[in-house]
Amino acid sequence: MSPTYRRPVRQPRAFLWLAAATVGLCQATLAELPAPRLESLFPPGARAGSTVEVTATGTDLDDGETLRFSAPGFLVKLAAATTNKAVVSVGSQVPPGLYEAAWVGRFGSSNPRIFVVGDLPELLSSSTNQSRETASRLALGTTVNGKVTAGRSDYFRFPAKQGQHVVIQCAAAEIDSRLEPSLWLFDGTGREIGRSRRTGLVDFTAVRDGEYILRIHDFLNRGGEAYFYRLSISTNPQVLYTSPLSALPGTNRLVTLYGRNLPGGKPSKELGADGKPLESLSVSLRVPGDDTGATPLGAGLQLDPSAAGLDAFSYQLPSRSGAARPILLSVAQVPVLTETEPNDTPEKAQTLSVPAEVNGLFRGRKDRDYFQFEAKKGQTWVLEIISQRLGYETDPALLVQRIARDADGKEKVSEVQEGNDTDTNLGGIDFKTSSGDPSVRVEVKEDGLYQVLVRDQSTLPNEQQVRPYRLILRPPMPDFRLTVMPATPPGPSKDSKELKSRPCLLRAGGTLALRVIASRRDGLNTPIDIRAENL
Repeated sequence: MSPTYRRPVRQPRAFLWLAAATVGLCQATLAELPAPRLESLFPPGARAGSTVEVTATGTDLDDGETLRFSAPGFLVKLAAATTNKAVVSVGSQVPPGLYEAAWVGRFGSSNPRIFVVGDLPELLSSSTNQSRETASRLALGTTVNGKVTAGRSDYFRFPAKQGQHVVIQCAAAEIDSRLEPSLWLFDGTGREIGRSRRTGLVDFTAVRDGEYILRIHDFLNRGGEAYFYRLSISTNPQVLYTSPLSALPGTNRLVTLYGRNLPGGKPSKELGADGKPLESLSVSLRVPGDDTGATPLGAGLQLDPSAAGLDAFSYQLPSRSGAARPILLSVAQVPVLTETEPNDTPEKAQTLSVPAEVNGLFRGRKDRDYFQFEAKKGQTWVLEIISQRLGYETDPALLVQRIARDADGKEKVSEVQEGNDTDTNLGGIDFKTSSGDPSVRVEVKEDGLYQVLVRDQSTLPNEQQVRPYRLILRPPMPDFRLTVMPATPPGPSKDSKELKSRPCLLRAGGTLALRVIASRRDGLNTPIDIRAENL
């Protein structure tokens, strides 16, 4: 008999708790009152323990009362009732990370926007740094808040010493900016030594003492109030991935971090995007959740809609120079194993006792990882890969085969099922849930040995750069996840130039249309009841 792993089944019944404070951030249309809309906050963040004047831009933000934050530790004082400015004091105890802030005024609470709490000294970008000659001087370990001008670039110069590994991060989309940052890095002679067209990340090791110049602009050369950024240049830790990527809920797990500038880190054999070895550091983590099915949904990060169904949590490595950017880890449902190399041929396939999850690494397009497991007739197994949904630049594929021998003892391999992308898109254009991660359901027709081939179809400039993945082999576990959002408003009338915004405000006596997306897994077909209580 195959070993079994029991996971308590959740009752397929969901209760949507809409407390008044929460719904106040969420809007409707009542009578003829306008609905406030917050377009941006600038600067979009501040250092913990500091005070900054924030300007809100948007529509119907009249008679401001306060900025309402999603966590305690923020003190707000309006600069003047006739302006959209607020003085925000961030408590020193507020952890670095992403928070939400909504403008509250005459017409109620606006939609929220992201406000970042950092741990580096901060300043505002100059308006005269739009050439190399006028580049703003920055010290290492600085965050600068700025906006790009259409058709122009912002320039910064900073010092670095030989051997220093410098991490340049430009936050944009994750802080509700429309900017698609293009970064260009030059040495003192003007020679290009690094670039990032859209990812907002450049890391490099200085080959000599001296000044370096960074250029930033929008990928399509757009600009304006909505094209703001937070640029950090530092020697902070940079965690690229972990091994393992997941663990069972409620357990303590030793996890190895891979990246650069890791405090106490040791050189590893794994390579980064620059083809140079990464550092590794082992840390002990407590995985949230328990074995009753009460696992966390989401993380302290902004996730792609395709990741909405994952049970995940974030981890942020602290250091004296500043915390690393948070990284996403997952909560597993079956025992977790680590890929054992070499397993790049069928003869060297790693043997698994299912159900199981394997945390592995793609090592270029030519890498092939093979796994084998025994299955019995009548069993049903779900096989899926999770990688792209965790934010990695991958396009995984899997192939399930049956291995048998004929009367002469000759091995015969037959294809059972192939998996590529997951095309199901439950949320349409508003909430795209499709991804490049495959998932297949295998109904076993015959006893025997089965083989799984896993590979990555994506292309990267450096084929040696590793990309992690989770391969899960489990029995069907009927379950569901819910995503709730304001309903999309009807389109504008014919020949109308009116741009309707999605409703996000519920007033007393009013109504609010919410869209609930139910992601049903493994054939769950029972009703899901949703109720709003204590409004």
